[in-house]
Amino acid sequence: MLDALPTHTPSKKRIFHSQRHGINWWSRLVQHAWEHSELPQELYCCVQVMIPKPDGGSRGIGLLEVVLKVLECIINSRVTEKVQFHDCLHGFRAARGTDTAQIESKLFQQLAGIDQETLFKAYLDWAKAFATFHKERAFKKLHEYGFSTKMLTLIALQWDKMQVIPKQADFFGIPFYQDSGQITCSILGPLIFNIVVDSVVRYWMTIMVDDGGTSAMTGLTVKELLLLFYADDGMIASRDPAWLQEALTVLVALFRRAGLEINVKKTKVMICHPGFIKTHFSDARYKRRITGVGPSPQQLKKTAATCPRCNKKMNKASLLAHMERIHGELCVVLPELPEAFLASHQPRAYVINWPRVHKKWACPVEGCPYKASMNANFHNHFMYRHPYDSIHITDESLNPWDKCELCGLQCPLPTLRSHTESATCIRGRITKRSRDIANKILQADEQVFTIDGTPLESVGSFRYLGRQETRTDSDWGALYTNRRRARYKWYKLSKLLIREGANPRIFGMFYKAVVQTVLLFGCESWTMTDAMWTALKGFHHRAARRMADMMAYRGPGGGWIYLSLEEALKKAGLYTMEHYVSKRQQRIVDYISTRPIWMHCMAARRQPGTSPRTVYWWDQKRRQAKPVDEHGEDGTPGL
Repeated sequence: MLDALPTHTPSKKRIFHSQRHGINWWSRLVQHAWEHSELPQELYCCVQVMIPKPDGGSRGIGLLEVVLKVLECIINSRVTEKVQFHDCLHGFRAARGTDTAQIESKLFQQLAGIDQETLFKAYLDWAKAFATFHKERAFKKLHEYGFSTKMLTLIALQWDKMQVIPKQADFFGIPFYQDSGQITCSILGPLIFNIVVDSVVRYWMTIMVDDGGTSAMTGLTVKELLLLFYADDGMIASRDPAWLQEALTVLVALFRRAGLEINVKKTKVMICHPGFIKTHFSDARYKRRITGVGPSPQQLKKTAATCPRCNKKMNKASLLAHMERIHGELCVVLPELPEAFLASHQPRAYVINWPRVHKKWACPVEGCPYKASMNANFHNHFMYRHPYDSIHITDESLNPWDKCELCGLQCPLPTLRSHTESATCIRGRITKRSRDIANKILQADEQVFTIDGTPLESVGSFRYLGRQETRTDSDWGALYTNRRRARYKWYKLSKLLIREGANPRIFGMFYKAVVQTVLLFGCESWTMTDAMWTALKGFHHRAARRMADMMAYRGPGGGWIYLSLEEALKKAGLYTMEHYVSKRQQRIVDYISTRPIWMHCMAARRQPGTSPRTVYWWDQKRRQAKPVDEHGEDGTPGL
């Protein structure tokens, strides 16, 4: 046998002919399977590797044969070009992804915030979605979506005869037939799952949206309702809690008919507040304004406070921002309304007999320090400080005056234009509207949503599609998470590169490919503020100085000496942080500017009572990158 083996090295020509012969044989095998709708017996076995999860359970990854993957690629490429999915599906589609879904969720929440309305979000999670949908129902949908007879035959052969062999470490389990769902790691799996979700969503919209079925083709009313799906991760949002509860019930029932069960433990609800709204002074602050006794607001802000996490001492006004930016803890501050401003306050009627020998008369409400010098002052005082109560001054009229429905002021003729167009009525309307919004926020925070009678957990922040979303629309949670992960990546990567003796240019390439990808994930939907720019640039500049070995050092006089930052960036082949963020955001602007929600963003206007410091994504200040250097030191582009 040893003598029969060739002792010489095969020539390149023979190797080429043998490779070409193998490719031709493999191509004929694929063509035969496609033309005759037959598969070799060896292709009906799939090894499924079981990978344990950290929190228990396991995740299966199927290992399919190459021929079967090629056939699935052919089917997938031909069908994807013809099938038009619903607009709310963002997964496994060209020019769509997590960033497109995140920006629509971001703008939808900010539209509710600029209108000063509470938004209710439900994040949906389906248990083992890809492996549990009904094959029979899915097969009928494939036929309706235009799959040819050959495609359906090959899929049916795979579904009926495919044996799954579980494997963990070096041990194999007993083969079994999968009755439902698609084999994991199948190229057709995402396409088939999208078709199942698309059919459910279209039918759901014909039930829940009363517009003659138009939404089944064009999408929801983008300002009032929102539905997003990325694979098995879904989100539904609305400003109406009753509609959202009904929509959840119907959607869960329809997916259950398709074989998908909701995971109640992982399904969360978020109640988003419109942010800071100027309402009324607290009782203590109003008392100080009238009497002049007590600490001023500026003195209260400068009260000493200690961080419970790091024991750092600071002013009380800085504690919430410190907890959010340094420790990543979301701090939600609900409106604080005195008892007289709550919607649950029981209205009371007060009668005043004012002897005119007294120039001023005290407010009849217990604990109120106000004193009026004329009747009109009493009515204005009750409109602002006791809006649900009424007052009757006996020497003014026989009966109490009626309240204006717009502002709540008691006056003799509240419906005349002389009052409704007055400055007093306009200011009263603004105050009344802010008070009503604050009461709605407090009531909405107690809203409970259920699925099959099980209440859903309400959270203040949720990681949706890799991005941290918060009920206050703050992007500091996402930045904090990304920065913490990027630091760990940079720590592990820099140790390896230093050990290998990499130069600054190689450092910069790995930094952009690994660390910066983690740091700026989801930044397309961030509303950038000056403090966020400072945090990002600080990380970027420190990394550049370390790569270029140009760290700051102490001089002879004890002061710090900083070397040229531009030179450090040039050595590492990096641009400024503004350059990278602006390029990512400009790419998403090109997408979102073609969407219907963009027109609502352009037409949105701030409501009275909104903080002037609030910045929205569509009108945030765009920063242009500084032209550090178009090319690196070796002539290659720095990006």
